Amino acid sequence: MLESDKEKKLMQSVAKGDKEAFRTLALIYQKPLYSFCLKTMQGHESFADDIVQQTLITWWQKAPLWKPYKGQLSAWVFTIAVNKCKDYMKRQHAAYALHESDAVTETSDSNTLQKKQRLFILQAMDNLNERQKTIVTLFYFAELSQKEIAKKLYMTLKNVEMNLYRSKKIMRSKLKDKKDALL
Repeated sequence: MLESDKEKKLMQSVAKGDKEAFRTLALIYQKPLYSFCLKTMQGHESFADDIVQQTLITWWQKAPLWKPYKGQLSAWVFTIAVNKCKDYMKRQHAAYALHESDAVTETSDSNTLQKKQRLFILQAMDNLNERQKTIVTLFYFAELSQKEIAKKLYMTLKNVEMNLYRSKKIMRSKLKDKKDALL
């Protein structure tokens, strides 16, 4: 991805409606976004493609809302992607519940369990503040180190560690009552 200053300038142009600047940023972010979405959607390529497209559309539409002083663009973009994944999984879970049949195979039971687990985790993330969501997303989904997150979000390493610790604690407490469904 681009260095911070160039990225900021491009994004400021995007916020003003510059399609070429957006195209440049979208090309840079497309592969990392796709990898993230593919992993989150358990290898379902068509789901990942859909979510990347939805993320890019939302990014374009909400570009004027991005605040460079709140952190780097990558954190903002990946937060959009996490929210899109979460929305998609909620829709899939609801559709599955409506069309669930009595004849379920062992494989579909396993897939259903994984979908439920991911949905519960994404729902638990709803209890985090925006900064915590961003840190969790970058750490677990984008697989950045705590040091890289600190640099991207203009935070100290200790602050990232503390936020990650608190986020895990909050999510653990929210997932406690879902323990049976997660196993």
